[in-house]
Amino acid sequence: MSNNISDEQLIMNLKFDETSGTVAADTSPFGSNNVGELRNGAEFVQEGGDFGGVVRFDGKNDYIHINDAQELNIVAQAKRTVSVWFKVENQDLSTRKQVIYEEGGSGTGLNIYLHAGKLYIGGWIINSGWQTYLSTTEVASNTWHHVAVVLNADPVSNSLQPGVFKGYLDGHEFAAGEGLRLNGRSDDVGIGAVNQNTVFHDGAGKLSGSHALAGNLEDLRVYNRVLTQEEISSLYEEKIHPGEPTPPPPPTEVSPEEFIMQLKFDETSGIVAADTSPFGSNNVGELRNGAAFVEAGGDFGGVVSFDGKDDYIHINDAQELNIVAQAKRTVSVWFKVENKDISTRKQVIYEEGGSTTGINIYVHGGSVYVGGWNTGKGWQTYLSSNKIANETWHHVAVVVDTDLGADWVQAGKFRGYLDGDEFAAGGGLELGGGGRSDDVGIGALNQNTKFHDGAGIFSGSHAFAGNLEDL
Repeated sequence: MSNNISDEQLIMNLKFDETSGTVAADTSPFGSNNVGELRNGAEFVQEGGDFGGVVRFDGKNDYIHINDAQELNIVAQAKRTVSVWFKVENQDLSTRKQVIYEEGGSGTGLNIYLHAGKLYIGGWIINSGWQTYLSTTEVASNTWHHVAVVLNADPVSNSLQPGVFKGYLDGHEFAAGEGLRLNGRSDDVGIGAVNQNTVFHDGAGKLSGSHALAGNLEDLRVYNRVLTQEEISSLYEEKIHPGEPTPPPPPTEVSPEEFIMQLKFDETSGIVAADTSPFGSNNVGELRNGAAFVEAGGDFGGVVSFDGKDDYIHINDAQELNIVAQAKRTVSVWFKVENKDISTRKQVIYEEGGSTTGINIYVHGGSVYVGGWNTGKGWQTYLSSNKIANETWHHVAVVVDTDLGADWVQAGKFRGYLDGDEFAAGGGLELGGGGRSDDVGIGALNQNTKFHDGAGIFSGSHAFAGNLEDL
């Protein structure tokens, strides 16, 4: 038992506490003794502190071999959690993948690896059309991180299921995607490098010992059940704050500082949305082409309704809004979309900027996106989450938190939030001034913006069908 985490269906646990030899003992209560065999020079070392013993990999060809087992990989599994601590020497390495864990083969399986500054978790069944790779840039070299991958698929369905494949980093979910029950997979399991076959986001990796990790691993756990967010957070906290419960977040109060536009949409008639912010220069919104104030009732009160054809809200340029460069920006808004799965157009919630620099929020093909770009300085980041539902109120926020005047993309400084939780983070850069003089659009484009798959132009295009509240 770890903290208050049940060992139910814990089918492999390699703690790596050994001090010599080449066998990593399996201490799990439900597995068939899935020991690890250290090969090609992988070695036990003492890390000290809360981490104790770990396994060290040199990144050349050493790895840990795990034999096939009925409960591990030979038969199909719909429920699976893999949890492991890792410390990588160089997270930016791009000449090879750095495999932390892989099970399966070229047909079906899942894996965890690093490549070119990103941590990836992957799951696939090639013949069934499932390939999902989730990634985050929130990793650092020579730093201990905890990663977990969770599959929570229907055990009998052959259809792709949204949101059942999830990645967690340092106790928090960073992304979710579609998934499917894993088929039986007879290739042996590899830790620290590929053991036979795996499939990466950009192709297949083969041969034992290839795509090797340079760094340390600690406390690998495999469960044939779904660990909850609380359980995964507990696994992280027990080493960061051993013996201490995870503290609840402190209550927060939103400061009015630098609050430069707020459109509450509480009007009952007309075409002007009042700006109630204390620091803006009266950034009112003008409803165009039929966008209308309606009463939503309940806690939401008044909202704006968009028909998805060509209606939108126009915001004039303003010094504090978009004319000059900004390194710090938060945009927050409530939205309810009629059909999140539309793929024939983007559904713009908010956009400021133009084809050169800006930020936006939009829905497309079942996901909500937050995007930021400054193409003159080489920045384009798009983050997405598919944890949205039709005709349901969601809160989305995008945050830019960069250094003013910096010419380099800064890791983790562009973040997306959905319903109060961060869903992803990526590289960020200041928003330019002169290239952001296109007027601001709400509910559709107002001149130009830039999407994850190209640029969108023309006022009123990529229109949103649904309601917006409290921007």
